[in-house]
Amino acid sequence: MTQPRDPLRPADVVVVGDVTIVPDAARPVAAVVAGGATADSEAAVRWATWPDAPLGDHAPGEAQVVPAPTGAWVVYRPEVPDDAPSVAPHPVAVHVGLDAVVTVVALGDRHVLGADQDGLWLGDARDAFEWSGRLPFEGDDDPGDGDVAEGGSDGVEPDPETLPWVPETPFWPEAGTADDEEARADTRHRAPDDPDLTWSADDDPDGDPDDDSVVATAGWFLTAGSGDDALALRLGPDGIEFPDDPDDPDDPVADAEPPSPTPSTVLALVRPDGSRAEVRVDRLADGVRREGDELVVRFHPTGPRQVASRWGGWDVVYEPREVRVDVSAGLPEEIVTVGAATEPAPEHDPAAWEREEEVRESARASWSGRLDLVGVDGSRWAPWGGDETAHAAAVARLTAVFEGLGEPVVLWTREHPGLRRAPSEYRDVRVEVVGEWPDVELVVSLEHRSMPHLRLRRRYRVSDETGRPLEWQYVTVHLDEDVATALPPRSQAVDGVLDI
Repeated sequence: MTQPRDPLRPADVVVVGDVTIVPDAARPVAAVVAGGATADSEAAVRWATWPDAPLGDHAPGEAQVVPAPTGAWVVYRPEVPDDAPSVAPHPVAVHVGLDAVVTVVALGDRHVLGADQDGLWLGDARDAFEWSGRLPFEGDDDPGDGDVAEGGSDGVEPDPETLPWVPETPFWPEAGTADDEEARADTRHRAPDDPDLTWSADDDPDGDPDDDSVVATAGWFLTAGSGDDALALRLGPDGIEFPDDPDDPDDPVADAEPPSPTPSTVLALVRPDGSRAEVRVDRLADGVRREGDELVVRFHPTGPRQVASRWGGWDVVYEPREVRVDVSAGLPEEIVTVGAATEPAPEHDPAAWEREEEVRESARASWSGRLDLVGVDGSRWAPWGGDETAHAAAVARLTAVFEGLGEPVVLWTREHPGLRRAPSEYRDVRVEVVGEWPDVELVVSLEHRSMPHLRLRRRYRVSDETGRPLEWQYVTVHLDEDVATALPPRSQAVDGVLDI
C-alpha cells in the first residue's frame, strides 16, 4: 500500500454493523467505510466533511468522538482564554451517519452526557460540588493558628516590594567549578523515555533529609521526616496504602455542613436530523444511557459530602444515584426522582476504563497511516475571517503570558515565619514574533537556574492553519514541568542554545 502523503489521523473508530466511521482528530473529515474494517480491507471509502461548521473565533482543538447506533457524533469545544470571559465559545457537534450524511448542531453551554439510538444527550455543565456543605472555616475572617492564608496571614494581598528577600545565592555556579560540573551532570533533566532516568535521595537539591521531600521507589513512597515523625507509605495495587496507627487518634475536627439538594435541570436530546427534545429532571443529572426500553438517568440528590481526613484536608464524597424510566411510548416531559425507586450509581472502574482505552488505541492504530486526505474536498477548516486587530490581540495575549517569568516570586518556607521575595528560576526571558499570519510563532528563549550556561528555546504557534487563535492553557505550568523533568541532553545544544 502506498504511503499516504496527507494521512488521516484517527480520533477514534466507530463500528456499527459492517460500517466503520473514522473521524480525523483535528480536521473536519471522516472516512465512512463499508464492507469491513480490517487494516487490509479494500472496501470503498466515502468521505464526510464539514469545513464550514460554525467554530467561532477559536481553534477547535482535538475532536471528541461519541459512538451511537446511528453513526458517530464528533464534538468540538473550543477553549476560551480565562482573561477573555466576554468571548463566547462556539461548541458544535457533528453527526456522521452510516450513509456519510452530515448534520451540524450547536451545543451552546451544554455538556455532552452520551448518545443512544435517538440522538446526543446534553446536560448541565455545572458540577454537583457547587452544592456541597460549607467547611467549618469557610467564611471566617481569621484563618486561625497563624496559618498563611492566600496573600498573607490576614488574607490581604501583600505588596511584594515591601517583603524581605531570601538570602542571595548565585543564579549559576561559576563555570569550571565542581558545583558547575555537578549541575551539568544532573540526571533529572532528561527526557522521560531516557533509560538512565532515576530518582533517589541523591536528587535532593539541598541535601537536607528533614525538609519533607518525597523519595519514590518502585514499591514504596517514603516521606523523609525526622525521628518518630517519619512515615512509610506502601504503594499497593489500589493506590497508596496508609498504615493504621491506633495509638494516634484523630484530632477532633468540626464537621462540614450537610450538602444542599441540587436544583432541577433540563436534559436536551439532539437528534441526527438536528431536531431537539427536552426532559426536565428535578435534580442535577450528569449521565444518560439507554437500556432497551428504559432510559437510565444518573443524578445527584444533593451535593457531595465533605469528610475530614485523618491525614489532613477533606475528602469529597459523591453519592450519585440512578433512576430508570420506561420510554417505550416516548420521552416524558419530566422525571421526578424524589420518592421514586432509585439505586446507587455504579462506581467508576479504573481497570475497565483502561481496558476500553487499550481497545480504542488498538483500533486507532489499525487505521493510522492508512487513509490519504490528498484530493478530499472539504477536509480543511474554512479560513478564519479575523482582521489585523484580532491577529495583534492574539499575539499580545500569548506574549503577555511569558512576560512575568523573570519577575521575583513571593514564597513561604517552613524555616521562616512570613512571606518573602525570591528571584525567579528564570531570567533574561526574550520573546520574538516571527512569520506571517496564520503561520506566526513566538520564539521564547530564556535562562533557567537549573541549566547552567545554556539558553533554552521553544516555539509556540499563535494560531492553527485556518488563522483561529490557539489557547495555550497552563503553558507556563507545562514549561515548568518540562524544564524539571523532560529536557533533551545538553549535547544537543547548538551555539549555547538548547531547543526544547
